[in-house]
Order: sequence, then C-alpha cells, then structure tokens
Amino acid sequence: MGILLDVLAKKAGCSSLSDLRPIYESGEMEQIIGTIPKKSYSLAEWNYSLSYISGKCIELSHYDEIDNFFKEGYTSGPNSRIA
Repeated sequence: MGILLDVLAKKAGCSSLSDLRPIYESGEMEQIIGTIPKKSYSLAEWNYSLSYISGKCIELSHYDEIDNFFKEGYTSGPNSRIA
C-alpha cells in the first residue's frame, strides 16, 4: 500500500510523504482528494492513506464516506470507525 499516498504527495507538490500532514491540517487536502476518482483505489488504500495523513485510525466502509471525512463534526457511519 502507499500508492495513493504517492499520488497525493505529487498533487500537493510535496517532496516527502511527511509533508502531507501539514497540508491536511491546513484544509487543503480536501480539494486535492476531490480531484481523484474515489474508486480508482481500494477502500483499504483510502483507509491507510487517510490514517497516515490524519494521524488517526480510519476505517471507512463506503466510498461515499471519503468526502464526508473532511466535513466538520463528521462521525463515521455504523460500520465505519474513526479513532
């Protein structure tokens, strides 16, 4: 895993993956992720990537939840988990 992280880093202009977290914290990551077709990557890849950039354990169960992840006050669906 990690291919999606590489794509995100490239789109964000980051020279290393560790540079992704400040972009996430600034709110810019939502726009970058909005340019990527969600089903181009498995949910496992999305969970891994969102967990890495957010520093939280992310376990989304549906592609629809990817966009919701960035909404303020988002709580995961009944089969999903954010810890």
